[in-house]
Amino acid sequence: MNQFAHHLQHTAIGDPIASGNLVMFPLYRDEPHPNGGGPAQYADPLCFDDALEKEWVSVTEVDEDGSVPTLLLDNRAAQPVFLLDGEQLIGAMQNRTVNLSLLIAAGAKTEIPVSCVEAGRWSRSRNSRGFRGSRFMHFSRGRRDKMAQVNANLRERRSRRADQGQVWNRIDEKRAAFAAEAPTAAMDDIYAHAAPRLGDYERDLKPSPKQVGAVFAIDGKVSGFDLFADAGHCAKYFPKLVGSYALDALETADGVADESGGGDERGTPAREQVRVFLARFDGASEAVHDAIGLGQDVRVETEEVIGAGLVWEDACVHLAGFVKEA
Repeated sequence: MNQFAHHLQHTAIGDPIASGNLVMFPLYRDEPHPNGGGPAQYADPLCFDDALEKEWVSVTEVDEDGSVPTLLLDNRAAQPVFLLDGEQLIGAMQNRTVNLSLLIAAGAKTEIPVSCVEAGRWSRSRNSRGFRGSRFMHFSRGRRDKMAQVNANLRERRSRRADQGQVWNRIDEKRAAFAAEAPTAAMDDIYAHAAPRLGDYERDLKPSPKQVGAVFAIDGKVSGFDLFADAGHCAKYFPKLVGSYALDALETADGVADESGGGDERGTPAREQVRVFLARFDGASEAVHDAIGLGQDVRVETEEVIGAGLVWEDACVHLAGFVKEA
């Protein structure tokens, strides 16, 4: 049994909630322990934004010259700090997105793998020397593609780099689809352009108190899922996850990239379709690597789905998976 099967087997699927053409199926844990089977101290990790607000953590370029695929995180907190796969970091030489979920030990300085999401800037003129967080993360299809690239690089080169050119291409396609002004080709400018239209999704799709994850569907088709160790971490990251799927959903919801127009609901998948989607991860071959920071970096892939996650002493820190592009 792989790690995905181990943690998903005790997960229950809730009733769907729809907002236009985006549907969210809540995930609940039907086992008694609150930490997904992990150590008692798992409840201690800080979400990155919280640690940043308290100035317990900082992220900078690795040196004065900088390195596009790598940043330096300094965790001065007394607890581990969690960064979500796709987390966006704004500032320094150029905006970046985190390539995978990470749990950085208390008191550790760690180089973290990232990808650039602002192709047209390489200077500190616009922002300070460090990075700040963002209310938006990498859009879901970009996360999926980046996950596939990192999976392949881990297999072939033992590297957690993504294909930077492909990351930029996806962002440029998104910018063109929304006709967004982005002078430095920054993904954050696309979100800023779309923000007013994201509001309905954000208002409609909120987690319940005991929810630990969600499966998302766009235009009636299951797209992907995220699962956390506990409801607290799920709630912290849920607005960003909704935004990441909503930016993709908007392309076909309101005629931005769909000549048929819309704004209508495109259907809700049956619960059985969601069960089948999650079951596809059960039989996937698994590759397990020592994580950057704490835990194990888990990778699964089949012809139909792709997944990656972070497990620490049997705690499901974070698992995510996507349907592969047709």
